[in-house]
Amino acid sequence: MAWKYQYSLKERTFSYQKIKTYQNGYPFIFIGDKSESNTAKRTLLTQLRRNNNNDFKLDMEPFDILKSFIESDSCHSIGGPIQLVKIYKHLNCRPFNINFNDSKTLLGRPLLPYEKNNFLTLDADTKKITDQDGNELISTSQDSSI
Repeated sequence: MAWKYQYSLKERTFSYQKIKTYQNGYPFIFIGDKSESNTAKRTLLTQLRRNNNNDFKLDMEPFDILKSFIESDSCHSIGGPIQLVKIYKHLNCRPFNINFNDSKTLLGRPLLPYEKNNFLTLDADTKKITDQDGNELISTSQDSSI
């Protein structure tokens, strides 16, 4: 079960609501400006139905939608470097470096040439995952267990 928390300026208090689940019982949500997040949700559901993904199991589809929004001029409130964090079932989290637009970033911040870290790197275009030494570990089109 997942919850969405938000602050109301009018009521000056936080409120929460349960995130809607879909056919498979898994919740998902796009957070941001209402029009863009609704467009992202509709795009995702359409894409899943078009691909006959009737159990609505997600792989890299939300990432692809976010990337297309960033590259598009139609979504003015979405932009900048992509940020990706893997959240495991036991709630451990691990951020990813992202190669996108000839830049390597971590959590939205461009990494300087001398900076090193132990996080995996995802190439936003090829979806290949590499370690800190550049060794390819996974191509997400083959294995989605990032």
